[in-house]
Amino acid sequence: MANIFGTILSIGDFLKRGSAQVTIVRGDETNHVFFLSADRKYIIPDYQREIRWSKENMVELISDISRGDKFLGNIILNQRNALEYEVIDGQQRITILLMIIYYIRSKFDQELDILQTCQLEMANLDKFNLLIESNFDIGGLSRENQELLESSDVFNQRERYGELWREFNNVNMLQTPADCEAFLTNIKRSQINLIVNTNDTDNYSIDYFIDVNLKGVKLDTEDIFKGYLFSLDPNQPIRDEWKTFKMRSFQLNDITEYPTTKILEHYYYCDLNKHDRYRNIEFREDFMISEIELNGVKHYSGEHIIKVIHNNGYMLQSLRNINRFLNIILDVMNNESPSRYFKDLFCHSARVDNIEIKIIHNFIRKIMKDKGVVPKVLIMKYILEVMFERNGKTKEDYRKIYGVYLLAVLFTVFESDKNIKKVLGVVRETEWYTKAVDQSRSYFSRSKISISRITAQYKIVDSDDTENYMFRCKSLATIYNFFEIRTNTVCIINGKMSELEAYVSDNNRFSTEHFIINQSGVFNINEDTNSRKYPSEIRKYANSIFNFIFINRQLNQDLENHTLSRKIRIIDEEKAANASIIECEFSNMIVERCRIDFAGLVGLQVDNIDITAKEMESFYQNDFIQVFSDYALEVIKQIGDKLGVT
Repeated sequence: MANIFGTILSIGDFLKRGSAQVTIVRGDETNHVFFLSADRKYIIPDYQREIRWSKENMVELISDISRGDKFLGNIILNQRNALEYEVIDGQQRITILLMIIYYIRSKFDQELDILQTCQLEMANLDKFNLLIESNFDIGGLSRENQELLESSDVFNQRERYGELWREFNNVNMLQTPADCEAFLTNIKRSQINLIVNTNDTDNYSIDYFIDVNLKGVKLDTEDIFKGYLFSLDPNQPIRDEWKTFKMRSFQLNDITEYPTTKILEHYYYCDLNKHDRYRNIEFREDFMISEIELNGVKHYSGEHIIKVIHNNGYMLQSLRNINRFLNIILDVMNNESPSRYFKDLFCHSARVDNIEIKIIHNFIRKIMKDKGVVPKVLIMKYILEVMFERNGKTKEDYRKIYGVYLLAVLFTVFESDKNIKKVLGVVRETEWYTKAVDQSRSYFSRSKISISRITAQYKIVDSDDTENYMFRCKSLATIYNFFEIRTNTVCIINGKMSELEAYVSDNNRFSTEHFIINQSGVFNINEDTNSRKYPSEIRKYANSIFNFIFINRQLNQDLENHTLSRKIRIIDEEKAANASIIECEFSNMIVERCRIDFAGLVGLQVDNIDITAKEMESFYQNDFIQVFSDYALEVIKQIGDKLGVT
């Protein structure tokens, strides 16, 4: 602690370009502590978090300072040398204060004597000066400078800074020279408690950064992970891999939801079990472990997993593996059909043909596109175990995707993300594929089916996210149409591989129809042109995964907003002319189940439209929810029977 000095300092002295003598006053005695050199730089290091302040945070700070000078808390620095000070704590306040001064200068440089400030550098946005010079107008930069800024913006911060800058235009306290002059005076008079560490070792700074923030305003899970990661390995490779990881995770999250911390969490659940040394480590979502003894060393609950592993080589290889995984996933998500890169992941001796490669690609894409985060760990496990190393892989290895797909689909039907342990228990096993098949079987056990009514209700939501539910239902239909379980292996029914490829890719032959409850929320009784609304509690059933069938587009259009009974009659008429009008076995099963389970609705006579409307209204209000739940239960049973689950 002898290398740490601290005292109260004005913001004017702290931010000015000239030197500042830092002193401590005790009564009549003034003691010099140290100098802040002229032309110094405040550097925000790479282990720091990205800009997190909201517009509300910023406006609150401006409002406070506009009423008078304030005490703005601790600023903690690590002195690298005479001209460079690393910001351990206070980067958000320093950045915002400097941005306010830059903004006032951009508006009133001719009218006001504005403080000349020292330089701010950011390791993760090293072209921050371009933002300042352009008054945060990225579009006003030259193409060359825009490219430089983009390449330097590792964590996609430039737009966030731009939003904060534009908000200055809406702050009344910064709109006139008089107001800004008073504001600048208050800034310069405001004070901080400045603490400076003169021990310039990188590890010490990061440890201090984590310690300070854990005891004050909480860092989030990612900040802490990065802090520990960088503190144990000061070398550049791990920082480069982290930057690559962040950029790729940003790219992926522009396409589908897969939070950065979940990618990390999923990887360690998939990988730790493969190492005798780490196999028994249990950790939470925040990467803090449960109490454990490893190699004779006891680790207590609440220690961070990186400190427990304490292996720089393993952590570097982990990031490399994660980045390779993200390369594959981004390629899949950005290409509707397999790219050459994706095809090259397959071992030539396995002789996986192009049709099956398309199916594998489609299944990976479907699971990754689904908004459910938990099943994505199954894809990570599959890619790590099957696609990372081509040598010696067989066709049966690649076909493990069918077991992965089955479990991912069933998890979305039966579970919520809070039941993540059901899936994590699979990926942590050495015999993970066998465990996946067993877990899939368990969903069709009598005890599990007995709560399917609750499951059916759980999946009925007030959501505009229709596409995601259609997506899940078609996945369920895919399983019914093409999958079977033989011994402990999930297989495609013999001779149906080409048909499966067509089913998952041809959206004209297999378009989606909201069958029992119309997506529009209204129905027409026979030829009556007056549309009637379903009761509000019933309309939300339109997005249930048990509400869809998959038929050709023409038949889909013919069904329009008709009632369920009328739709079934139209289908019967079409079948009389063409027995194979509905090519999807699942859809035929749903139609027949509706004929049986909704018999009271289907069998209504339409002699008098008004009477029929009242009878339908009574059915929806009194019977529908129970009937729908029983129907969903029967659908699940039939899927299990078709799969061959006993």
